[in-house]
Amino acid sequence: MDSPRDESGRITSALADLTRLQEDLAHLAHQLEISTIDVSSDDGSITVTISLHGSITGLRFADERHRELSGTELAVHLLRVLTRAREEAMTRAGELTGTAETPSSAPRTVLPGDALGDLLIGLDSLFRPGSGR
Repeated sequence: MDSPRDESGRITSALADLTRLQEDLAHLAHQLEISTIDVSSDDGSITVTISLHGSITGLRFADERHRELSGTELAVHLLRVLTRAREEAMTRAGELTGTAETPSSAPRTVLPGDALGDLLIGLDSLFRPGSGR
């Protein structure tokens, strides 16, 4: 059986780990919000700027070609660029967060050896003795 001092040290350590994790997540959320990418249509006439968080922050037309399109054609071009921009933002965000999926990857789960997984397993063992792995 652990002494109260050992238990207190484990709790203090776990809380410090949680604080660092919270700081890392806040920094990551900030990076996702301020980092942007530009995505252009195939012909380069439309460019969308999007944050890695998924917010559209800009729309530019390279020239007057868009004025020659019908409303429906312009909408189709815009939706294609917006869709591609969101997909690229998601991919870049996944690369930044380390959660990028490869074609063969399954949904991400928290496992031992993963920093968050190790932290959660440690906390679980503190609050439910006998449940650690």
